[in-house]
Amino acid sequence: MRNKILYIDTETTGMDCVKQDIIQLAALAEIAGELVGEFEIFCQPYNYDAIDRKALQVTGYKIEDIKEWHKPQTAYEEFKMFLNKYIDKYDKADKFVVAGQNVSFDTAFVRAWASKAGDKYIGSYMWRNEIDLKTFTAAARAWGLLRVPDLRLETICAALGVEITKAHNAMADIQATRECLRIFRKMFERFKDIDLKIL
Repeated sequence: MRNKILYIDTETTGMDCVKQDIIQLAALAEIAGELVGEFEIFCQPYNYDAIDRKALQVTGYKIEDIKEWHKPQTAYEEFKMFLNKYIDKYDKADKFVVAGQNVSFDTAFVRAWASKAGDKYIGSYMWRNEIDLKTFTAAARAWGLLRVPDLRLETICAALGVEITKAHNAMADIQATRECLRIFRKMFERFKDIDLKIL
């Protein structure tokens, strides 16, 4: 089975994945280290009443703009079509490992999004284990390998020399996140030639 990674980032209407919703989702599909597909969609929330105005200030999106975007059910179905290009949902061993920055936040929103769309089987596409840039960076900082004052994506990108074109845009964020993780991955590749008994 070839290694499959789904890099994912969302912009949302708040911090509560049950009450609030995804309004932008970007994903990069990688198989055996190669980028094979990109997906991006903007969509309306299920619940306009739960929108946190501070969340919109971060993204710069306005409610009048959001109302012109895809309906959430339609957006979710398009996302599923993207996943179906790379995953056989009937094969229990064929799933993406999801990667991102503070990625548990994004996967929680994706799972809630699926539930709101009436889909109980989003787990057919994604393993529960995740690759988190924030965790790698926290470890590197604790070990004295990387000097960063905080674990924000912009800070990590600056430290690793990765350009981020537009912070708090899901596609720009996930592209930068993937590049940062690729740098960490190169560090781990040094272990290939070492006979580690723990592997």
